[in-house]
Amino acid sequence: MSTSVYDETLFRGAAWYYARYRVPYPQSFFELLRKKFSLDGTGRLLDLGTGTGELAVLLCRDFEEVVAVEPDADMIEEGKQRAAKAGARDISWVKSTAEEYVDRPGSFRLVTIGTALHWMEKKKVLAKVYELLMPGGGLAVVSRQDIWKSDKDWQQGIVKLVKTYLGEERRAGTGTFPTDTRRFEDIIMECSFSKIETHNYKQRVERNIHQIIGNLYSTSFARRELFGDRIKIFEKELARMLRGLSPNGKLKDERSVRAILAWK
Repeated sequence: MSTSVYDETLFRGAAWYYARYRVPYPQSFFELLRKKFSLDGTGRLLDLGTGTGELAVLLCRDFEEVVAVEPDADMIEEGKQRAAKAGARDISWVKSTAEEYVDRPGSFRLVTIGTALHWMEKKKVLAKVYELLMPGGGLAVVSRQDIWKSDKDWQQGIVKLVKTYLGEERRAGTGTFPTDTRRFEDIIMECSFSKIETHNYKQRVERNIHQIIGNLYSTSFARRELFGDRIKIFEKELARMLRGLSPNGKLKDERSVRAILAWK
């Protein structure tokens, strides 16, 4: 589903859950960006596929101006609320796909893409990003480990249960999840960037059943509306399964976070 013709159903109904139940990126990632790109409050940041604006809001004080681009209107509204609560100003919210936005003129010191590149026409977007960067500017692509590929028993159990209700193929809007297996690093290298670094983090949090279900509803593959009138039955079955794995209703969520940095 990497297309500039955005599927409006991709995250329909998910933004509220996305803003409240997604695990934040580790602070060490933001510290890495500030160090590696010598961020000092000057220049412009472009955040593509901003979602509810986590990167844009937390980095806004490191730039003179931030442009947050997102095709989902509900995500943008949640992002604006996040920014208001954080006192984050100088953020311009743009409703657009990444493919459409990168065709506009502009100059940026840093471009960020947080857990969103897999939805995009990768080579087109990254090649245009290179052109938008000022000399010496940088790109940061960060992504979290996918629950679909987890080796944890309780996360495998969630995926198995979702498949029972929604089918074996991973849902994504009106279609299925993109299957491009090429490494992001390889595609970035094809787009003229002069240097690439990959940094890996382990993120460990404890989550209760309510948080786990909320996070699930923030995904494209398990949005609430996909379950139709079976949603309550699904929730009860999922909660029962999770309590069977942890009587106190709390489970350890350990995931990898990968950050790819590149320079023009």
